[in-house]
Amino acid sequence: MDELVISDLTTVAGLSLVVTLIVAVIKKAAAWDTAFEDRFVPLLAVGLGILLGGGAALYLGQDPVQALLTGLLAGTASQGIQQTLTKVRPADGIPGG
Repeated sequence: MDELVISDLTTVAGLSLVVTLIVAVIKKAAAWDTAFEDRFVPLLAVGLGILLGGGAALYLGQDPVQALLTGLLAGTASQGIQQTLTKVRPADGIPGG
């Protein structure tokens, strides 16, 4: 079996796993109420995915635009696309909210 290298973690699947684990640790450590958590944890996951993807691109010398898009998809995938789309917007008549 091949060794796991950092370039393996820059895929959507690899990065979403890392983002999921980091967000889970942050959620356990923080004492947020449910409304705050429901609203901002998806944003935290997407932002973290973008930061990690961009940071890995700088470290590995990869295309930064592709890495940022990968980070965006990985952050969204880590929380579930449907959850991200419905939790970020308020449910006040906005389509999808």
